[in-house]
Amino acid sequence: MMTMLDKPILEFVENEVDFHRLEMIHGTLYAKLKNDTDCGILHEKLEKFYRETINPTGAVNMYFVGDDFAFDFVDEKSKDEKGTWSEFAEEELLNNHEPVDSQIDTLLQLENEMELGK
Repeated sequence: MMTMLDKPILEFVENEVDFHRLEMIHGTLYAKLKNDTDCGILHEKLEKFYRETINPTGAVNMYFVGDDFAFDFVDEKSKDEKGTWSEFAEEELLNNHEPVDSQIDTLLQLENEMELGK
C-alpha cells in the first residue's frame, strides 16, 4: 500500500532518470537504474526535492543493495555519511563481484597447465 509520500517521490524520480525498476517499500525507494553513474545526480536531486516539498529538515541516505540503489528518507540529524557512492556503494560493488584480474589470472593458469599436460 502506498503512503501519501510515496506517490510524489515516485513521480519525481520517474521524470529524472532512466530506470529499469522503481519501488517504494516501507518508506525506502529502491531504484534499478539503467546507468549506475546516475545515482549521485539522482541522490542530490532527490534530497533537494524532498527538502523543498516534503520535509525542510529532511535528508536522503543512499546505499547500494544488490542491483538496486536504496534511498532512505530521514531527518537531517539522522543523515548517514556512508550514504554516498564513493564510500559505501563502491565497497558493496567490490564485495559482490569477482575482480576481473582474478578471472584473467585463472584463465592464464589454466592455459599454462594445459601446456604442461596437467
